Amino acid sequence: MHPRGTYHFVAGEAVKIAPVTMPKIRLADLDDAAIAAEAAEAAAKIKTIRLGRDAWEAINKAESFEAWAYRIGPALAIGKAHALKVSGVNQAWGQHYSREFGAWIKSHGFERMAPSVRSAAIQLRAR
Repeated sequence: MHPRGTYHFVAGEAVKIAPVTMPKIRLADLDDAAIAAEAAEAAAKIKTIRLGRDAWEAINKAESFEAWAYRIGPALAIGKAHALKVSGVNQAWGQHYSREFGAWIKSHGFERMAPSVRSAAIQLRAR
């Protein structure tokens, strides 16, 4: 008879298996206010993007300064910030940034806008 424990038999001999313990995981308490603030910020970004895209589609080549500076530019600036963050770069150029910004542009309906026009809209917003 074997002493207490779990054994595995290898080539007919009993080999004791060491017990396995799992680490304890301590999760932080939920911060409902922080979650609500994060959701509100995300909703505000989505609204800004939609307003910009809608302004672009409505006038296609906007002739109103307000549309460029307060709708289209801010929407594109959100896309630029997203691409910078996702690509992990500090400046808006290079292969990784361009790939991420291009994907964002396409997924948010700005793909027909010329790159030079996008840049001008972002600069208008920044002023």
